[in-house]
Amino acid sequence: MTILLVLLLIYFIRKQFKFDEVKRIYILIIPAFSIIMFLIRFEPSENNFIILAIIALISAAISWFQAQFTQVRIDTELDKYGRKKAQIKGGWPYLLGWVLVFSTEIILIWTQTGKLNIFETLSSDLRLELFEFSRFSSNESEWFIWALSGFTAYFYSLWLRLKHPDIKNALRNRHTV
Repeated sequence: MTILLVLLLIYFIRKQFKFDEVKRIYILIIPAFSIIMFLIRFEPSENNFIILAIIALISAAISWFQAQFTQVRIDTELDKYGRKKAQIKGGWPYLLGWVLVFSTEIILIWTQTGKLNIFETLSSDLRLELFEFSRFSSNESEWFIWALSGFTAYFYSLWLRLKHPDIKNALRNRHTV
């Protein structure tokens, strides 16, 4: 298991230094799904609202940092819907942000549940990063994990779309061609 985890980590790191096509699943669907799951599992209390505010601030700050340094390349080639293809590459700033989000997740798990299994958490996070569809079958039950994941992904996509309007155009509805 440790060898597989190391191989996945190496693959994930290398992937951040290559341009990858912007897809709706990453920029729109996964953030929306994660936020919906957070809303379903959130248990309102004064303490949870404070934790939620902290999570939102941390997510916004980290994702802003990641988006500021994300490289964007717009192809002249059109996809099958007539949209220009956009590609992004996160590099070291994205990886640093990912490590900060992972560290925040570890701290949240430890402070909220009293449990801590770094390898299990790392394995789960890598699986979710590399196999996006696995998010839809994930059995994460803690609302704060869904909040951290959802807000970070939402803010990252928001900052990218604000900074690079071409990304917004690449994601537009195919019927508006």
